[in-house]
Amino acid sequence: MRRLGRAELIKTGKIAVGCCLAYTAASLLGLRYATSAVTITLLSIQNTRRDTFRLAGRRSCAFLTALAVSFAVFSTAGYTVLSLGVFLLVFALLCHLFGLMDGLSMSTVLVLHFWSAGAMTLSAVLNELILMAIGIVMGIVMNLYMPRELDAIRADQRRIDETVREILIELSERVVASSAGIDAGRRLEELDKQLETAHRRASAYQNNSFSSDTRYFVQYVELRRRQWRILSAIYRDLPRLSVVPYQANVVANFMKLTAYSLHECNNAAVLLEELKEVRTHFQHSRLPATREEFETRAVLVEIVHQIQHLLEEKKIFAESLTSSQIRRFWVELLST
Repeated sequence: MRRLGRAELIKTGKIAVGCCLAYTAASLLGLRYATSAVTITLLSIQNTRRDTFRLAGRRSCAFLTALAVSFAVFSTAGYTVLSLGVFLLVFALLCHLFGLMDGLSMSTVLVLHFWSAGAMTLSAVLNELILMAIGIVMGIVMNLYMPRELDAIRADQRRIDETVREILIELSERVVASSAGIDAGRRLEELDKQLETAHRRASAYQNNSFSSDTRYFVQYVELRRRQWRILSAIYRDLPRLSVVPYQANVVANFMKLTAYSLHECNNAAVLLEELKEVRTHFQHSRLPATREEFETRAVLVEIVHQIQHLLEEKKIFAESLTSSQIRRFWVELLST
């Protein structure tokens, strides 16, 4: 049996408390069909605040549409099974056309109250409007509390950064020694899983906030995902290294420098400038004397190109940040 996570347990508790409160509120107001408030609350509690508010908007629009359609159909064709079928046909088509399918079931339940009563009076309409309002508002109120997982997200980042650092160091060792760096493949798999977990957590954090700044964490994970692909490409190139020319030490040393310098708040501009010296070193090196040396030199040049790509991704990420994101997330780190 699967264990429930903290977020799932919290949502379960919200559903239980919210539904009970909704029924109590509807009963105290003397509303008919008070149990419908329970159903609406149940359907309104979503995983994130943004989802809850978006759903509330769509369901409100859907119910207003259902009121208009039901009034037109029932006042013309009466409260028969045929008229119910016509209502459902028209209303479902409108929901499909205008992207309101989230409100189809809830609105149909409320309209069925008119149909079963055989009347659509003003008091009945107000009764259903209040039921809907109670359910939706209760869902929003329950989701005002969302567990803030900023500490967990920061921990994800630290783990990812450390794994990236370890991979770069292991790859650099493999450049100069064929027996070194054997754990890089396993660490790449580990990094892939870390990125998946971090992206899920960062996306949830973003969707529980209405500040655009919180997209920062999703952007950061996406950056590391792109860099993971680059590191994977370097790892695949390493078996092609058959000899160790002196240029390999230059490349390996720069990879280690990158590993220890490419922290979250580094925009990689200085590293890119230093990489130019590595390229210059290659340009002024003597030509390969053997086929083996030529092939190895080509692999080293490709690795340098990949490292440049890795650094450019970081530079692009840094330049894409808003001044507000830098103040909020980088200044905080630099001050600790």
